[in-house]
Amino acid sequence: MLSRVKCATALLILATAMLAFAENPVRVIEVPGAPLEIVEYEARYQEDGRYVTEGVRHRVIVRNPGNQAVVALGIGFYAFDAFNRYMGRPLTGISMRTLDAGDTSDGMVWVQRPSASFTFREYGTGVAFVRIARLSDGTIWEADMDYVLQRLQELEDGLTLEDIDERD
Repeated sequence: MLSRVKCATALLILATAMLAFAENPVRVIEVPGAPLEIVEYEARYQEDGRYVTEGVRHRVIVRNPGNQAVVALGIGFYAFDAFNRYMGRPLTGISMRTLDAGDTSDGMVWVQRPSASFTFREYGTGVAFVRIARLSDGTIWEADMDYVLQRLQELEDGLTLEDIDERD
């Protein structure tokens, strides 16, 4: 039987560990007509390390609810700092894996490297959406960026299409 002190110490250690791995708030933009669904999304600050670079680590799981395979996909990511300010440097994570009709992906990870990445730590908000997809019949679907912009303006109302364009 553990003493009260040992029990309290164990609870304190557990609570501290849980805070260290707390997830940042995230938003998924469900773009009308998208051939994929984001079923799980997490974003967190990633510090420099031996095999990793500092940035915002985005992890998604997507599902193909359609009736044909998706043979290439791009997930768009945006990061907002602890003060809900857009951090710039948008990212589209590309995957060339085939996702058959009805299938769900494993966790796919991309790291975005905006300046001052540390301001994402704990309170930054990650945003993800299906940006582009190529279907097995050759059709290429692209997100309506005006719609995406409207959703992003819920976090920072002064954003423009030029601000969120990844082709600067």
